[in-house]
Amino acid sequence: MPDIVSSVFGRGPVVIFGAARMGRAFLGTLRSNGVEVAAFSDNATEKWGGEIEGVDVGGLTVAAVAD
Repeated sequence: MPDIVSSVFGRGPVVIFGAARMGRAFLGTLRSNGVEVAAFSDNATEKWGGEIEGVDVGGLTVAAVAD
């Protein structure tokens, strides 16, 4: 799987959309394959300003800022 992950995401940084269970699982997959995760983006405003395993959670505009 590392070759697939690297070919799709390079080494990052990437922003994961969705700060729930699947987003957290995806974070682990990306990190275990050496991909840097810059932030989580989520449309649930109550999650904004939070943090998941050291990664900040923001709104939809976080993707533009992470670039």
